[in-house]
Amino acid sequence: MTRWLTITLLLTLAGHALAADDPLPTQRKDWKVRWLLLKYWGNELGEKPETWPAVQRHVRRAAEAGYNGIVFMTREKWFRGEDTALWQQRLGELGKLVKSLGMQWLVTCVPAKGGGTAEMAESFPVKDAPLVVKDGVLVPVPTAEIRNGSFEEFEGNVPTGWSLPEAGKHAFIDQTGQAYDGKTCIRVENFEEVRGRLAMPVQRVAVKPFHQYRVSFRLKISADFESTIIVMARVPGEGDEDRDICTQHTPIGRKTPRNEWFSRAATFNSWDNEKVSLLVGPINWGKGTKGTFWLDDVRIADVPFLNVNRRPELPNKVTDLAGRPYAEGRDYARITDPQCGWAWGPKSPNRYGVRQGHPEIAVLPGGALREGQKVLYTGYHMGLYGKYYGKTPSLTYDGVFKMYADEVRTLRRAADPDGYLIWFDEMRVGGWEPKSLEFETCGQMINAALQRTYQIVMREGGGKPIHSWHDMFTPTHNAHANYYLMRNTCEGAGKNLPKGLNIWIWGGGSKGAEHMKFFAKQGLRQIFCTYYDTSRIDKQYQGWMKAMDEVGTDADRLVDGVVYSSWSKKGGDGFEDIEKFAEVWWGGGKGKR
Repeated sequence: MTRWLTITLLLTLAGHALAADDPLPTQRKDWKVRWLLLKYWGNELGEKPETWPAVQRHVRRAAEAGYNGIVFMTREKWFRGEDTALWQQRLGELGKLVKSLGMQWLVTCVPAKGGGTAEMAESFPVKDAPLVVKDGVLVPVPTAEIRNGSFEEFEGNVPTGWSLPEAGKHAFIDQTGQAYDGKTCIRVENFEEVRGRLAMPVQRVAVKPFHQYRVSFRLKISADFESTIIVMARVPGEGDEDRDICTQHTPIGRKTPRNEWFSRAATFNSWDNEKVSLLVGPINWGKGTKGTFWLDDVRIADVPFLNVNRRPELPNKVTDLAGRPYAEGRDYARITDPQCGWAWGPKSPNRYGVRQGHPEIAVLPGGALREGQKVLYTGYHMGLYGKYYGKTPSLTYDGVFKMYADEVRTLRRAADPDGYLIWFDEMRVGGWEPKSLEFETCGQMINAALQRTYQIVMREGGGKPIHSWHDMFTPTHNAHANYYLMRNTCEGAGKNLPKGLNIWIWGGGSKGAEHMKFFAKQGLRQIFCTYYDTSRIDKQYQGWMKAMDEVGTDADRLVDGVVYSSWSKKGGDGFEDIEKFAEVWWGGGKGKR
């Protein structure tokens, strides 16, 4: 689930919306921390000329409204070899402006959620994927099949081999000449009336364990279509919970064709499963969802080399059927995917593609491999998820922690901040690599990575205060079993956190008090990270105050304040309510710093 969706769900009631007969919470206005999160993703300081004066204007507005700190979101562009001289200059100037106004100056760092280069990605294993030598190339042998992928066989409105929960209501067999392949396709309409994914076609597919597959399909959408197209692979989970082992969003934007067929795809690793349920179609996020969607020509293919990761610590080999290895560079060419990390173009190297051609690995002349010979491949590929096929940096790879150290060192030199917010949240993939398997649980792995990261930022950042989002540490949020593409439970990630770590609690709602209690038991200082473009700032404020009342004296002792955090931007730049927020939370105005 992307952060904007998580926040939308958690803040529907703007954090503890009060019933009419609820007692009013204790009002608190004397906050040590009254900060503004400047969410500009950092690079725009140098790339967009209109951003620099806007950022300065927002900082001055914040000072006038009584904010006493600015937290600026940065990006680790220099790790991709990009020129950041102007960016670093502007960052330094911004820090001087903030300090001249008597405010605290912090920057974000440590892109544990999704930064770094391609080889840093947490990766899934491929084990014994069958290949055959064909025309001098190692070609994958198919191990899975979609039945009736063009929907030509059907009974009523249900295609053979598929389940269609809303058949005849919102999902239909369409034979009106709309099909891409053959005479039949599936049409889904008015799906805004069906919450979630109930209108999505589903097929149970036999697969081989630890193989990488690509699901491809053809789409057509109406001119008024507003939604997200999702491919999911699901398996039975613990208890009554099904587990998603793939959730990839196929992008639909302004440039996406309307009323004509186009192709999309998604990839998944089968993990240790022999059967998965594949779901393809639109999902109803709620408000704004509408339109008509057609689906046709659904296929599945083995793609063992796609987005391959060749870090030295990740085993990669080709063997005969008895397990005897062949030599890379002598029997076959180096296994690599030259399009990995560039499928969206050179300006988007962190949006990884899944539709590029499967890499062709040549059999070398004079080697031991012969035409028609069958072999087995074992290796690793990037674990992708979400809207733009993002990745999570490995939590056990030394190169990732070197990146963190380099980043903080650069930020300290360029920005001279008073503190750091580490981007240690919503890490979707982990626990599959050899070093990761040394930990019994993903929770232990996350905790170890946090402890190591804290020491790096403390050392390279000059001993300045360190802050972190809360969500990966609390069992009432993300530190639980079956969390996205983590190997096993994330429980225990928040055990014995560094005593100096300051926790940013976001999301609020009915879980806000539970989050606060969890960190209060460790004596950790806390800050509310809230707003997220709500139209009911007053209700949101009351919700947080109610949560503090529920926690009691620990909240009064440990909660330092609040951060204005815009995320969806509401069609503006996200800073429309700086003054209104200040008025509700502390009375606003001059002289409050």
